[in-house]
Amino acid sequence: MFIPFKGRGLVLLLIAVVAAVLVNLGVDYGPSFMHGIDDNNRTFVVIGIVAGIFTFLFSKFACPREEQRLIDEDTGESVILKQRHSLFFIEVKYWVVLFPAFTLLALIDFPETDSWSGHRDLRRAFRSEVSTQAEVFCPEQISDGMFQRDAALSSDGTLFLYTLQAGRSSRIMFSENRLKEWGEPTPVSFGGTWRDLEPAFLPGTHQLYFASHRPLPDETLSGDANLWRTEWKDGVWAEPVPLNEINTEGDEYYPSLSSDGTLYFTSKREAATAGENIWMAKATGDGFAMPVALEGGVNTDQDEFNAAINPQGDLLIFGSVRKDGPGGGDLYFSRRNADDAWSEAHLLGIEINTERLDFSPFFDPSGDVLWFTSTRIGDHDTFEGGLKTIRKTSRTAGNGQGDLYRIRVYFDDIEQG
Repeated sequence: MFIPFKGRGLVLLLIAVVAAVLVNLGVDYGPSFMHGIDDNNRTFVVIGIVAGIFTFLFSKFACPREEQRLIDEDTGESVILKQRHSLFFIEVKYWVVLFPAFTLLALIDFPETDSWSGHRDLRRAFRSEVSTQAEVFCPEQISDGMFQRDAALSSDGTLFLYTLQAGRSSRIMFSENRLKEWGEPTPVSFGGTWRDLEPAFLPGTHQLYFASHRPLPDETLSGDANLWRTEWKDGVWAEPVPLNEINTEGDEYYPSLSSDGTLYFTSKREAATAGENIWMAKATGDGFAMPVALEGGVNTDQDEFNAAINPQGDLLIFGSVRKDGPGGGDLYFSRRNADDAWSEAHLLGIEINTERLDFSPFFDPSGDVLWFTSTRIGDHDTFEGGLKTIRKTSRTAGNGQGDLYRIRVYFDDIEQG
């Protein structure tokens, strides 16, 4: 004897699908422990949830019921001796075991394939509205408690890079936006052996400049920091080449370029004031002209470093350690005058500068968003709780390591903070 289905299976399937949707939302927007389910495993998790819940509920409440009956010779009535719920010839008690087995698929580290897999947290971060208050960029996934700095985004919005630093080691990380999906950040193919940092695009191109301690072509050992150039073309990075007309026996750091190809960088060399200064080199047909230190109100006898130029080439934001700043290293701005001299530098506002180190600015291609790096302390400026809580706190943004920040700034109205 079989009990008819009567449509109950469809209701139970709907319940299972709703549960899977909730799991999907939990992976995107739920508590942090759910973010560990990556895109390679996500499909398996959802299938496991749907199949597990449905098969369990269906076999329990809606599937055919197999019965063994005995006819009472005295009354003629049938008496149930044994009743068994089964689905596909498997008893419900076994489905109870199979249900958690489906969900355990989430714990399997499936090998990566060549298929494109989007990074949901990075996608969500880029789609989110940028506030007029400085906010950590993509916490837990990009700004995750390690030392991140030096954001760079191509003008067409398809290439995103930043520096991941650990002690004196640093790697440039790279993500590509393909089919409106950001890929998982990975180290750039041209790095790995030497200390690379501070990527910057020439506006309107995929030509990338960066600083590196890698040896020059005629050297074998790592030495001072020099500037290099590469290009993203046909899905690969070209072999980097040094900027010979810029590099010296001293350090050259933090390249930044305006749309006309003029290069701004940090260096400590002769013919400048004491300490590090900001230098400029105009583009020529095959390279750059002789670098000159910026004139006007930018360079002083203090250190000036990590300057970002806007695409128009008339607004400079740079780092310095000066008495009027809150401390640690702060961001200043200066405008280029009609005679190409730079105005007196002014401190940016308290939304950006803190008593900690704030540095590595970058003008977003959108035109009104400023990226920068900060070592500011977040909500957890003291350790509380047990060892597990302390470890978790130390591995999140705002722990005093460098984090990437964004803030909406209307540069036409910018003034001293």
